[in-house]
Amino acid sequence: MTPSLVRVSCGALLVWARRQSTDYGLQAARFAGGWSAARRLGAGNSWSPRFAEIADVGRFLVHRSPAGWAALELDAEGRQLRRAEITDERHERPVLTTSGGGVSPRWRRADPVRQLRWEGSR
Repeated sequence: MTPSLVRVSCGALLVWARRQSTDYGLQAARFAGGWSAARRLGAGNSWSPRFAEIADVGRFLVHRSPAGWAALELDAEGRQLRRAEITDERHERPVLTTSGGGVSPRWRRADPVRQLRWEGSR
């Protein structure tokens, strides 16, 4: 699957989906003068990762999940800070925007604003 790469203060983060026994799971590696060992990221049965950065808010990874889409907030080391499910059957990837002090998935400007409900702590 196509990987997603983002620059971070200490190098870069690379995330990709990899077949793991019966499903796909996300793998992450960090570059800081050399590549770290890959490690599993997020829940199983995940694929199609893409980074989304929102200035002054954070670094997110949006990916497909069984419920539709999911968003992971990551730190500069690639560790998961928190996760939110975006239950929607649309195949198009949502764009993350800021709204009312939170992060919202949007497909079109006309879509109603929905705040993400995060699991985990920042």
